[in-house]
Amino acid sequence: MATSNLPPRQKMINLIYVILLAMMAINVSSDVMQGFSVLSSHTQQQNGSLAQLNRTLQEKCTQEKAAADSIRQLLDEYTALTAGLREEIARNADKDDYTPGKLIKAEDMKAVPFVMLAPTQNHGKELRKKTEALRNALDTYLTAPDEKQLLHTFLQTGEENGFTWERETFSVMPAIGGVILLQKMEENALFCAHLALRSLKDRKPLQTVQKKEEEKKDTPSAVIVPAERNILYAGIDNPLEVFTLQNANGALSLDTDNGKMVQKNGKWYLTGARTGKARVTLLDGEKEAGQTEFRIREIPEPEAAIRYTLQGKNYWYKGRTPIRKEYLAAMDALEVTYSGENGKIPFTVVHFSTLFIGQDKNVTTLESKGKKFSPQQAEHIRKLNKGDKFYLTSILVKAPDGTTREVQPMDIIIL
Repeated sequence: MATSNLPPRQKMINLIYVILLAMMAINVSSDVMQGFSVLSSHTQQQNGSLAQLNRTLQEKCTQEKAAADSIRQLLDEYTALTAGLREEIARNADKDDYTPGKLIKAEDMKAVPFVMLAPTQNHGKELRKKTEALRNALDTYLTAPDEKQLLHTFLQTGEENGFTWERETFSVMPAIGGVILLQKMEENALFCAHLALRSLKDRKPLQTVQKKEEEKKDTPSAVIVPAERNILYAGIDNPLEVFTLQNANGALSLDTDNGKMVQKNGKWYLTGARTGKARVTLLDGEKEAGQTEFRIREIPEPEAAIRYTLQGKNYWYKGRTPIRKEYLAAMDALEVTYSGENGKIPFTVVHFSTLFIGQDKNVTTLESKGKKFSPQQAEHIRKLNKGDKFYLTSILVKAPDGTTREVQPMDIIIL
């Protein structure tokens, strides 16, 4: 049975990765960098062996073939993404010297942040969402608590220090570090998929479970799960989904001891809950058919981003990294959203200010009464030059529960 402690090899990889970054900071020799390239090659070979082991295990899941095939498809999509990102990092690092399957300029410090974080690329967000989707899918096939804990440890994408997972992970990283990290994420995904496939292989046939339930003549066994987020939040509408094993005898309804349950367009929502816990009960007529307890949290702090459109596609710039002046001309609105592993929560922008400091040290402050840049703000931004910097301050937003709050300011540097 799996344990919640990281295996020795996992700890070793984590330590080697830290050492790699430290060595990059002191500009170590090419011989040492070649050693990390060898580690990358060995890791890729081991991932291939683990993938073959999963394919063999998949063929043995005869009772759960559809579920096993679904895991295989999700895993194939995930590994294709990580492989593509490794090549993209190598392509941006080596430029004219690029050769598929190789990384020559392992010490390059620009390729990883550009590929994973640049507004025109933003593959870090894509990778986070793929990781979350894979983790949520595999979680449904695991039953052992320690295996679930391993899953959420190996495929965690939570925010740290107020930054998104991708920004915290890829902001400062050499090309070889990005390649090894993507290989490590692929290995983690393969291992977690192995746990899920093994759980499917050992699962008892559904017909046996149904027969025992029919003999007991109980009301339908059921599970109530969040439809969009892993955690529910106070004061807002939280969509829920209900899955039952048997047909209901009466009309199904939901009740709760914190807030109230409402039904809109055929969907159930827990609304008006307070922080703490909420017990949601499924009723089959007047009989209890299932019950689930949820944690209710305060709505987390959101993050501001400027939306701009290029060639019909929307992008979001969150500051802290330089942005090209031509992108500024396409900026039209400030949006504030919480977007993490627990889902997405939109906020309404009520007010924000732009603060410009000229070369003569004069300060100009312009205001907007909403999310759109005012004509005066837009005109002032168009006059800025390469190297100029300005700030978005006094960003006041309204949360879905009706409360207002001020979010962190943004600094914008023109590239």
